[in-house]
Amino acid sequence: MSYGIEWKPAAIDRLKAVATDHPEAPGLVFTAVYELASNPCPTNSTQLGTSPFRRLLLGYWRVTYEIVEADQIVQIHMVGRSLNPR
Repeated sequence: MSYGIEWKPAAIDRLKAVATDHPEAPGLVFTAVYELASNPCPTNSTQLGTSPFRRLLLGYWRVTYEIVEADQIVQIHMVGRSLNPR
């Protein structure tokens, strides 16, 4: 099953801001996000409590997203720096 990827405007804006200081970040984030289309729950992601959101950890970066099963979409809500890199 393949999911569509939908970027929220805040996530795009944040990724643009991050790219000015960390030009390597967008490539890493884009690669990982588009892999969510085939596997929306990889091992480096976790459910955020009882909310519908998940956090994907990518070294020093994190992506907060939501899986909308009814529409077969992964919505990217936020991109940011991780406090605990993995």
